[in-house]
Amino acid sequence: MMTDPVIPAELNNVDFTRVIFSLEFLDTCQLDTTVLLGFRSLMRPVAKQVFADDGAEGKRRFKALFEPAISHDPVALKKFQKPSPPFVLLLKPMPVHVVNAGDSLDLELLFLGTSIPLICDFLACLILLGRFGLVGGHGKYDVVEMSAVGQDEQVQHIWQRGCPADRIAPPLDSIGLWLERQLPVALPLSLQFEIPARLMVNGRPVRRPSFAALFPFMLRRVTSMLHAHAGCELMLDAADLLGVAESVSVAEAHFDWNDWRDLSGNRPMRAIGGFTGRMSLDGKALRDIFWVIAVASLFGLGKGAAYGAGRFSLGLPEGTVYDLPA
Repeated sequence: MMTDPVIPAELNNVDFTRVIFSLEFLDTCQLDTTVLLGFRSLMRPVAKQVFADDGAEGKRRFKALFEPAISHDPVALKKFQKPSPPFVLLLKPMPVHVVNAGDSLDLELLFLGTSIPLICDFLACLILLGRFGLVGGHGKYDVVEMSAVGQDEQVQHIWQRGCPADRIAPPLDSIGLWLERQLPVALPLSLQFEIPARLMVNGRPVRRPSFAALFPFMLRRVTSMLHAHAGCELMLDAADLLGVAESVSVAEAHFDWNDWRDLSGNRPMRAIGGFTGRMSLDGKALRDIFWVIAVASLFGLGKGAAYGAGRFSLGLPEGTVYDLPA
C-alpha cells in the first residue's frame, strides 16, 4: 500500500460533476468508439446553431464551452497549455455494433468548475444533434433523461424529457474529496490506457511512452484544466515533480499502436492513431505525484482529450488490453 499520498489542499475547492445523458435511438446505425471520438466535429456546428439567436451572450457561452479563451496573463501563457474545453467525455471502449430504433446509449461527461452552470446549454446542443444523427445522417436520437453521480457514487436522476431544463441541479463533487476516495492505493499502481492517446513530441507521435515521457503530459493537462476552468493555480515546483517522476519504478509496460479511421460520414475519411496498453508503477516516489496521475485519469491526455481520447484507468487487472478496430 502507498502511505499518505500527497493531496494539495486547494483541490478541495475545485468542483466538478459527472452527468449521464441517456439517448434513445430513432433509427438504425453502426456505432463504435471511433464514431464517438469524432464527437467534436459533430457538436461544434450544432452548438453554433443553438447559440446563434442569443447575440453576444450566446457567443460568450459558446466560447466558454467549446473555445475557451487564452489567458491574458503572460506568466500563465508560459506555464499552461492552450485551454481545452471545460468538459470531458468519459468514453469506454465500444466494439462495432448495430443500434436499432429503441436502443439506448448513455454518454457520461465530466463538467469542471466554470462549465457546471452551462450544462443546460450542453443539453440543448445534444438534443439538436439528435435531429441530425451521429453517423452521416443516421443514428438520430432523443435525449430522454439525465442523471448525475454523487459523492457516494450513487446515480441520481436530475432531468427527463418534457421537463424544464433550467431547473437542473446536479450534485457536486470536489477533486480533493474524489482523490481521498481513491485511497488507500495498492502498489504496484496499474495504469490501463483504454482509449487511444495521441501525444506529440517534436511533431512526432509517441508510440511506446516511458513514464518519464508520459508524466509531463499529465502534469500540463491537469494544471491547465485547473487553472483555466477552476481558477486554481497550485503552489508547486513543476521541475521538482518532473524529477520525482523520473525516479518512479516501472514494473511492467506494454503498448500497442492503433490506427483507425473516422467513420462518422461527417468529414473525409482519414487515418488517426494513438496508443493503448498498460503500465505498472512502483516506488515511494509515487506518494508525491499520485494526485497528478489520478486527476489525469479523470481529464484524459493528448489531442482530443475533451472528446474522449487518451482515457486511462487506475488499478485494472493486468493482462487486459483494449484495441480499436483498424
